[in-house]
Amino acid sequence: MPSAPVNWALAEWKRQYEAWKQDNSLPKPSEAALRRQLNAIKRERFPWMLEVTKNAPQMAIIQLGEAFKNFFAGRAKYPKFRKKGVHSPMISSASLDLREKAC
Repeated sequence: MPSAPVNWALAEWKRQYEAWKQDNSLPKPSEAALRRQLNAIKRERFPWMLEVTKNAPQMAIIQLGEAFKNFFAGRAKYPKFRKKGVHSPMISSASLDLREKAC
C-alpha cells in the first residue's frame, strides 16, 4: 500500500495527541477514530483507495495503533513516517479477519 494514508494517520495521530495534551477535554487519538476519519476523507484525498481492498489501509492504521501502544508501554520507539516501498509488508484479508475476531 502506498505510504500516504499511513503517513496521514501518523501525522493526524500526532496532531490530535498534541491537541489533547493542551486540552484534556478533547478526545485522545485512537485507532478506531482514525479509521473513521480516513473513511470520511478517502474519496477526496486518496481516491485510488476505492480501487483496492479496504483491508490494506485498515490494517495500516491497526498497526499504527499497535505501534503507539508499544511506544507508550515502553516496548518500542516512537512510530516513524514510512517511505514509499520501504518496509511495506503484505497484508492478507485473512490476517485482518483474524485480528478483528480477536478484538
